[in-house]
Amino acid sequence: MNILVLTTQYPTFDNIKKNKSTFFLHQYTRNWQKEGNKVLVIHTMPVYPKVFQNVVNLKKNKIINKLNLYQNDSFFYKESKYNYESVEIFRLPIKKYIPHGAFFNKDIKDCFYKVNNYLKEKDFKYDIILTDFLNPSLIIGKKLYKETNNNVKLYSILHATDFSYLNNNFLRGYFIRNLKAIDGIGFRSEQQYKIFSNKYFTPATNFLITSGLPKKYLEENINPRKKIKKIITVSRLIKRKNIDTIIQALYHLNKNGENIFLEIIGEGPEENNLKSLITKLDLWEYCAFINKLPRDKIIEKMNKSDCFILVSDRETFGMTYVEAMSQGCITIGSKGEGIDSVLIDGFNGFLSTTKDSKELASKITTINNMNKKEILSISYNAHETAKKMTDEKLASNLIEVFEGLIKSKLYS
Repeated sequence: MNILVLTTQYPTFDNIKKNKSTFFLHQYTRNWQKEGNKVLVIHTMPVYPKVFQNVVNLKKNKIINKLNLYQNDSFFYKESKYNYESVEIFRLPIKKYIPHGAFFNKDIKDCFYKVNNYLKEKDFKYDIILTDFLNPSLIIGKKLYKETNNNVKLYSILHATDFSYLNNNFLRGYFIRNLKAIDGIGFRSEQQYKIFSNKYFTPATNFLITSGLPKKYLEENINPRKKIKKIITVSRLIKRKNIDTIIQALYHLNKNGENIFLEIIGEGPEENNLKSLITKLDLWEYCAFINKLPRDKIIEKMNKSDCFILVSDRETFGMTYVEAMSQGCITIGSKGEGIDSVLIDGFNGFLSTTKDSKELASKITTINNMNKKEILSISYNAHETAKKMTDEKLASNLIEVFEGLIKSKLYS
């Protein structure tokens, strides 16, 4: 099968030091290539006018911080064609003038012509176009789709950030019309699918495309957990991650004599506020902050912890939950968020309401009152769940889904 991937977020493997993207999509493309499929990635890199780059440096400006702009290096203003782990990648800069707005038609057309010419040069005949993010991947994908007289399958992967376009009164109709005209939509979690279907429309074809776990992180002999004495949380320190809820829960627990220790790994704009809260609650004896760590080191920390907690708002699907489960951690996530399709309360982990520190503290007390056999069973079930979510298995499963959908089109 030949798969054309269009995305605005892809690791810059030709200069990894400048990378700001997750490896989520590359885990799929690399494994598809390993299985004998041909994959070509078009990385449309949004670049803002250079005047924006000076504004981005105004770190203390709250308005600029809310726009969540990133700084483009001059490195990204150039086209690049390279191969990494057998995946061919064409990075193509595309001008963007309005943060979180649509691209201008002229820039979309210019990008489309360059992509189309590149595909003709490569003589790449694709069976599937997979667009990642709505803006501009879906629009360029639609143009390529028409070039084939709609003779291929066109799917789009939706992310949490795409909902900002769908919730925009000026852009909603434009993107919904385009989504209704394609063959199917991939969602990052079941919760995201439910929200989309309830609010907009139910896609005729949909599939899940979650982040996968590298096989090397699957700990074969998990440490038996007996009681929660050490909690770990790993996150960017921003408000919606609700790290303050965990700190407040720790206060309630230790006030009642639990003596639990919390390790917070991450960095971000909320760090000073969280440290002030710890000071106010007199919890420094029970808390430690660690700056951002490499993934291997985080896994080691999880392996030595009893419990992982992250009760975020608007969490599409957090890979850190699955990483913690792979180490047998007692894992607590958010009710009604993306992880609740994987984390089953009382079976392979627990769920707690976001921003409710007393409920979270009560949940931990309940766990600590369980017998050793019950806790070990939950730890084991968490590990077994993670085993089904390696990046290799998820990539292979999705190829089977695509093959089935192509056959259904041939015989319909």
